[in-house]
Amino acid sequence: MRFSEKLDLLMSMTKTSNSLLSLNTALDASYISRLRNGKRKPVKKGDYIESMAAYFSKNLNEKYQLTSLQNAMGLEKSLPNGQERLKLLISEWLRDDSDEKISSLEGFLDDFSNFSFSKSTIEINGTQDIIKLNENETEAHYGIKGKRQVVIAFLSNVIMSDKKQTLLLFSDENMEWLTGSTEFTTIWTNLMQQVIMKGNKIKIIHTVSRDLDEMLAAIGKWMPLYMTGAIEPYYYPKKRDGVFRRTLFVSPDVAAVTASSFGKSQDGGANLFTREKEMINGLKDEFDAFLSMCRPLMKIFTPHNRKHYFEILLEFEKESSDTIIKSEPLSIMTMPPVLIDKISRRLDENQSRKVKEYYDLRCENFARLIRTNTIHEIIKIPDKDELESGSVMYPFTDMIQGGDVSYTLEDFNIHINNIISMMETNKNYSVHIEDNPEDVRCVIMAKENLGVLVAKPIKPSVFLAINEINLTSALWDYLNDKARKPRNTKDSRKATIERLKKLIQS
Repeated sequence: MRFSEKLDLLMSMTKTSNSLLSLNTALDASYISRLRNGKRKPVKKGDYIESMAAYFSKNLNEKYQLTSLQNAMGLEKSLPNGQERLKLLISEWLRDDSDEKISSLEGFLDDFSNFSFSKSTIEINGTQDIIKLNENETEAHYGIKGKRQVVIAFLSNVIMSDKKQTLLLFSDENMEWLTGSTEFTTIWTNLMQQVIMKGNKIKIIHTVSRDLDEMLAAIGKWMPLYMTGAIEPYYYPKKRDGVFRRTLFVSPDVAAVTASSFGKSQDGGANLFTREKEMINGLKDEFDAFLSMCRPLMKIFTPHNRKHYFEILLEFEKESSDTIIKSEPLSIMTMPPVLIDKISRRLDENQSRKVKEYYDLRCENFARLIRTNTIHEIIKIPDKDELESGSVMYPFTDMIQGGDVSYTLEDFNIHINNIISMMETNKNYSVHIEDNPEDVRCVIMAKENLGVLVAKPIKPSVFLAINEINLTSALWDYLNDKARKPRNTKDSRKATIERLKKLIQS
């Protein structure tokens, strides 16, 4: 549950109005309203959470209230006796930020799954005026404004150069210079797109010592460029103290930018832009030395490097580990052979061969894994109207074959029937039906303590292979939170099978 849902539940159970809670927490009633409807996130260290917990612990006196709260908290044992102990428990529950992490992660996945390219609004020739800011070989500019100036000058010079480069980028400084101005972010995004369009590649070292929200926001800023397949992201695996922070952008043979700051401050310190060959080479050597101590943050695959993607996918699926799969709407591994044969007749000979090879390899790995480890699948059931209109696509993408292939209602029922059979005959295989129509449209396969694959099935297709510990843990927890739902009585294995059978009959 999110904080807003927890607060709304507590206020509803105790029949507490915004104004009444305002009197007991010294918060404005309108602020409480925004907290309650999710428009404002709580300050986790705020004293008012303690005041809220004290108020609710005094006013939760009825047995039905305590039972409802116990269920909401997911506790097997009864709530503790005594107002002070109940206050501490409510306070810890309200401060628990796992729901906020899930919210941030869902936002990241939603942006990823709904991404589409937009046309750049800044023409390459339009950078001529920007470059005039930097007539000398080396210049210094100061503060956030200066950092933006040297970054724009750097990207402009890369765009105007005839040389195809691999840009080397790193920054662990406060990201306010990039995110604090919508106008600048738009210019930066458009210039970066033009850098890629000119045939340049990028190696970037991300800072993963930031908290999850900040890390996801930083990666999210790069997501449009990730989609091009031209980015290699890395991370430094050890903790850094963050006292002195650095920005280092290098385009060998063209230009470089270097800057530093103290802590989270952006004030003072010089942001240097240079076109001097010797200085560029020195900064490149510095970046390369740092890169040698880093690890890949994720591998990014598009249809242009599908062969490498298949190698990584099959290698990942062979690993023995408990697995959670979020499908969109169902997975290829649970399709019966008769359905693959039926679909193949709709494809040309080359496409049919690719689909069958892909199916055989993935099913072989799936069958091997299910003998030794648990596999939990989170599936979606589309509306009958969607199936009859042909808008529900098979779990194939342009990584396998070019055209879209849609389910018929009969096809979907055959697939569901096979899932039922698998649940009845394999104790290691279980299913949860995702009832939230707003759930993010991406495919995720997570293996506990190993890594995660995230796929955007809607064109343009992009696949992320992640093994960085913070992202992997966050994605595993996200799926595991959904996978816990079947433990409720209504979502037991037997109940799920009965529900699937009714879907086929309807």
